[in-house]
Amino acid sequence: MDFINCCNTFTDSLIINTIQFWSENSYEHIDVLLNGFGEAGAVLQSCFRDTLTDLFLEFETIYNTSKSTSDSKGIKALLKKFLSQNQQFLGILQRLKFEGFNGYPILYESVYHFIYEQQYVADLFRPLGFIVNKHACSVIVNTCYKTNSYIQTNLECIYNNIYFWSLIGAEHTSIIATVSPEEEQLPQSTKILLTDFANNFNSINYQLSTIYCRLNKNNLLNTFDEFVNINNDFLLTLLNFSDPDSSFIPLSLRCKLPDLFYSILNHLIAEHSYIKTISSDFKRFFE
Repeated sequence: MDFINCCNTFTDSLIINTIQFWSENSYEHIDVLLNGFGEAGAVLQSCFRDTLTDLFLEFETIYNTSKSTSDSKGIKALLKKFLSQNQQFLGILQRLKFEGFNGYPILYESVYHFIYEQQYVADLFRPLGFIVNKHACSVIVNTCYKTNSYIQTNLECIYNNIYFWSLIGAEHTSIIATVSPEEEQLPQSTKILLTDFANNFNSINYQLSTIYCRLNKNNLLNTFDEFVNINNDFLLTLLNFSDPDSSFIPLSLRCKLPDLFYSILNHLIAEHSYIKTISSDFKRFFE
């Protein structure tokens, strides 16, 4: 399945594929917020819970509708609905930073993680003119995010995407290792492997910042190839996590891990498969 990226012209097929992927991704993000905070001791205010529950159902409806929508008018209407719900979700996330999960490191990181991703998908559709980025007016500290609207070339757009998804990849290593207290029982070798992936993704972004002032196709290609290899290796590792015969998660621990762990694992597999797909389009830019 193809998605909107730096190198493809907008088509109905690309738009509906992208809506389908990100509407599912969005309600899975909400599922984590609704079900992943309890053991930490954080308090989710009832108004947040009610709004998130409504948003979950809205994104789920958009996802289901996207499977049977193929005409341009229907796609446009569905996109407007998705972006409206996404904007509401971003407003809740901005508040949750400091009104629900502040002081809880993994929850705080997760909220920022979701903010970045929901802003990223809003920005994918910005060229179509359907989105105005607004912050929650009651929140005085907001998350800064350099959007692709400032990007003028495919080269810069690909640069931004590599940086963005390396940031996300590094955070995924932390999220998968801290879903519940049971992850403390992961083998030391698995923890070291996840740490290595975090450092590798962070190294990609260091390399990108280093070459930014002299950015060209040749020096970006080397970092891009390394990024693709790291993402593919991480995706393979995540797939091995779900293999019952894998040594990454001992059999004695598998039965103790909550359903949320496996939901998040599948979510990460889907995202890194998504990265693999758009990277194949980026690869053609360098050929």
